[in-house]
Amino acid sequence: MRLPGEMQPMEVRWRYGVKDRRLAKAIGFMEQAIEEPRRLAQIAELAGLSTRQLQRLFSAELRQSPENFYIQMRLRMASDLLEHTNDAVSNVALQCGFGNASHFARAFLAEYGKRPSDIRRARS
Repeated sequence: MRLPGEMQPMEVRWRYGVKDRRLAKAIGFMEQAIEEPRRLAQIAELAGLSTRQLQRLFSAELRQSPENFYIQMRLRMASDLLEHTNDAVSNVALQCGFGNASHFARAFLAEYGKRPSDIRRARS
């Protein structure tokens, strides 16, 4: 998902610096499913991999687990939405695949050391 005025993004392989096309495909599926995150097994299957193969590829190429990568992707999108829209924090949480605002706020605080409302206040 792009925000208004954003340019067309580069291909997944170049944006994340991955070499393996199957890994790029898996990341693409993650990007397409921000609002309703897919289970890791489903992403692996869509990319033509076993769950374990997907985990190994993430570890080898991105030095993190696919689960951690996916949550960081969703939190980056949330941060962008908080900075560039007037959507309520609870709506941002739902748009980024978090079941409720409190789960979102905890994950956001753990990742960025700030609450979502801090980001919103800083732009005012």
